[in-house]
This record gives sequence, structure tokens and C-alpha cells, in this order.
Amino acid sequence: MAPVERRVALGSGACRGALAAALLRLASGSHAPQHGAATVTAAAPARAAPRPRLREVLPREAHERLTTWYGDRDAMDPPFWRDGAQVQMSKAECPCDGQGGSGKVPLTFGEFDVEAARPVDVFNVLADWQKQTAWDPTVSQVQEVLGDWGRREGVRGLEMVYPTGIFLVPPREVFEWAAFNASFERQEFWVVYSTLNNGPLQKALGAADGTVPAQNCLGGYWIRPRPGGGAHVVFTQHVNPHPPLMLSAKLVFTVSWGKQIDYINILRQRAQKQSSLGWAENRTMLPEGLLREPPAAERSAAPSGVFEETDVGFFRLFADARPSVASPSRRPSVAACAATAALCAAVLATAAASVAAVCRRRRPARAAA
Repeated sequence: MAPVERRVALGSGACRGALAAALLRLASGSHAPQHGAATVTAAAPARAAPRPRLREVLPREAHERLTTWYGDRDAMDPPFWRDGAQVQMSKAECPCDGQGGSGKVPLTFGEFDVEAARPVDVFNVLADWQKQTAWDPTVSQVQEVLGDWGRREGVRGLEMVYPTGIFLVPPREVFEWAAFNASFERQEFWVVYSTLNNGPLQKALGAADGTVPAQNCLGGYWIRPRPGGGAHVVFTQHVNPHPPLMLSAKLVFTVSWGKQIDYINILRQRAQKQSSLGWAENRTMLPEGLLREPPAAERSAAPSGVFEETDVGFFRLFADARPSVASPSRRPSVAACAATAALCAAVLATAAASVAAVCRRRRPARAAA
């Protein structure tokens, strides 16, 4: 790396000791000048660049997935469409599990428009965790995990509980980091979540009774203006819900994709309600520290306190996550095939029972005729 050129003002009678002291001040970040006329140019060691915080890393990864990965149509299964929204998943399954786990699940992607609401309205709905249970039927509990991560990492810690709606299948609990980014000039917004290395969150709050841990290794919403008005949202999720009965995550998505469209429609309605409040285009409920970059001098070059215990390392969090189209296809396990067959059999049995019931209702009418 080339030396950094700095100008240091020294007194006309300055000795070498004064010059050394000035260079030491430069190296330590203190730039108070000495009074005098002479000026010298000195090469000072470059200070270590501030490491990126979670607030910078998570949106960067979400942007990569929503532009490069989502743009690779060969890597995606055909989409499902309904109500002007689409959802689809990756062909490959990628690592996403809890600490020490080795589970792999597909990534999901989607996009939709929101009419009669601005991008900032959609952003405010997604960012307002305190009101989420009032409109989002997919969650039963959302609470903030208090800690120093807002100042150190520029993120918020959240705990969320998702009921499964299935008898004897316990709710899923997620501890995740939430990062936000807002450009009020362009009306472009990001809301990004990750459960990676969430040990500090779990330690600070503790797991809720009767829940099963789940992961969303990287979830993100990219919200921009829609030509002609409204907002356009592109999103991705990488969720491992640990489905019961040895069902595969792909099968769960295929069966339940309509629920994602239902959620999108509810989000649309909530954003339109938020728009009716008439807030200014630069107003959010988030504190300034979660939206703006801090001065570089206030950011540490030391390793992240949140990720210091991971063997992956801060800069390789997502290195092995990208799906590869060229990777060999994986045959489903015997258990997954059996579960799929059982589910199909149950669906066929239900359909047969429905047909039989219709036939029984029609027979008396024919006899009377």
C-alpha cells in the first residue's frame, strides 16, 4: 500500500523530536497543528480501515442475492403467480442451520407491487416491529432483544415466534439481526434480517418455552418507487423451519406458497393504511443511528464482537451459501420420498372422500326423478 501523505505544521525552530511527536500524533489520529510557518510532508503509516459492521454487510449480501442470484433464471424453479405477485425458489439447496448444524434448504425469491402507497410507507411497516403482531397473522410474538449492538453494529436484535397452526407441532422461534438502510432522495429502502451467529441474542433473552429454534440465514426486502406511482418490492428469504415428519423444505414451499401471497396482500393493505397517515417522505420511526453511517473515526477496525466466536469469520459469513447450477442434483432421501408419498396419499384420499360424498347426495335426487 502506498504511504499516506500528510502535511504537518512545525515551528521554525522545531527539532527532530518535535517532528517525531507530530508523526506520532498522525499515527494516533490526533491532528492538532503546531504554530509556525514551516511545512513538511511526511509519510505516515496508513491506519487500518474500519471494518464493516453488520449494517453494511447484511444489505450488501441481500443486494448481491437480489441482483446476481435472482437474475440467474437458470438457477431458479418456475415461479408461482397470484394477485400480481410471484414467488419462486432456487433449484439448489444451500447451507442454513443453527450452530453446529448442517441443514440445507432452498432460497426463495419474489416480487410484487404496492399501489396507493409510497416506498417509505412499505419500509415503515416492515421496520415497525412493535406493531407487527397487530397486522401479521404469521407471528404471535415479536420483541426487541436489548443490547449494545445498535451502537456497535448498527443493527437491532429481535426475537420472533411463528405458530405452525398444526396440532402437536410447536411454534418456531427466531433470533435475528435486523439491518436497515434508507435513501430518502431516491426513495430506496432496505430491510434485511439474519439469524447467523445469533448466540448473543439467545444469551441475552433466552428461548421461549415450548418452541423449536428456526433460522432465516438471510432475508431481505428491497423497496423502490414503481413507475407510475406506488412501490415495487423484491425480496428473498433463506428459511430453515425444520419441518416436521421429515418433510423437505422444498415440499413445504410447494404446498404453502399461497400463504406467502396471502402475507403479501396483508402487507399491501397495511402499507396503504400507513400511507393514509400522511407522514413526510423522510419520516420513519427508527432512531437515527440505525439509518445513517457513523463517522469513520468512531468505528473500530477490531474484529466484530458479535462474530468473534465463529470459525467462519466475519468476512466469510456467506461465502459458501451461493447455489451452484452446475452442482450435481441431490436425490431426495428415502424418508423425504416416503413423507411425500404419504402426503400425496392423504390428498388423494381426501379428494376421493369428497367425490364419494357428492355422489351420495346425488343418488336420492335421481331416484325421485
